[in-house]
Amino acid sequence: MNIALRTYEMLHFKDRQIAVQMFEFDYLSHLMKPTYASDEIYNIEINITQKLLNYAKMVQGSLKSVGPGRFVIFTTRGALSEITREFTVIPEVAETGLITQGMVTCGIGIGQSAYDAEIRAGTAMLHALEHGKGNWMAAFEDKTFHGPLGRPESISYSYNQKEIKQVSEVTSLSLVTISKIYAILKKMNNDEITAQELADQLRIMPRSARRILTQLEKKGFAKEVGEETPHLRGRPRKIYRIDFKISNGYQKNDI
Repeated sequence: MNIALRTYEMLHFKDRQIAVQMFEFDYLSHLMKPTYASDEIYNIEINITQKLLNYAKMVQGSLKSVGPGRFVIFTTRGALSEITREFTVIPEVAETGLITQGMVTCGIGIGQSAYDAEIRAGTAMLHALEHGKGNWMAAFEDKTFHGPLGRPESISYSYNQKEIKQVSEVTSLSLVTISKIYAILKKMNNDEITAQELADQLRIMPRSARRILTQLEKKGFAKEVGEETPHLRGRPRKIYRIDFKISNGYQKNDI
């Protein structure tokens, strides 16, 4: 009974955490014409504001405008967790209208205070934009990110691990890049990957993925273990085995 009570209290406390959604609308690109009048933009903003007010009411939150095309909604983690199915999908709600049409990028932040949650929402927004406009990302207290929501390539990653920080220092690759690769391999349940697979998962150009793998190979974190030919006339793709293990705080090639 005591364990059940503590579990309930923990989950109840977790659901009551502050959640902030930061929205950025790209409505100009959806006007579908080269010129437009200021009244048209004004009408679009009014329409968006009304839809967001309906959405804020649905998640029992409050809406705040923070600039042209930018809005913030303050609510609770429990309300957002329910409507996003534990932060895995973009909510499909009729009242949101434009929200589900790819014209809005969203960052979700979770925190003990509104300030912390809003800072994380802004960071999540930047991560979402890395995947392109129209994506949603969520950032949590333990420095874990999840997203893009509702996409097959969505992953959960964190750069708050000592091993990831050390690999980043040795390779000069960013913490975010190493964290994402780590999460991708975990999701694939495989330590082998090609540049094309890495590019697809990171949503970057294949040549950029090859540069990342080459840098990892130079520092001993990746090793070419074979090739695959996806098409009869296609060029063979190198297969790399990734190993991020650190020995005594240093990569083995540097000891």
